[in-house]
Amino acid sequence: MLGKRLQIWRLSQFFLERLPSVEDVYVFRAVARENARDERLIALAEVRDASPLRDGSGRVVSVPHLERMAIEGLTPSGGHSCAGRPANACTGTA
Repeated sequence: MLGKRLQIWRLSQFFLERLPSVEDVYVFRAVARENARDERLIALAEVRDASPLRDGSGRVVSVPHLERMAIEGLTPSGGHSCAGRPANACTGTA
């Protein structure tokens, strides 16, 4: 059921290689089966606490654990290696 919700079936057209990452973050290098030039980094994170922090008027100002998991999962300092790749391969820019 979780795989269906995450639409994991969409990755069936890719060869996947798990890359090193911090706890609760899963980073994969994906290469399309039919086009080796189609290479992507995919990150999944398990967010255990999505409780928001609110200001005095009740507005949400941050979601600390979610924000930390995003930073750890989506930056090279989060533990996965981008060595030997063009600079834009790790930043999401083209």
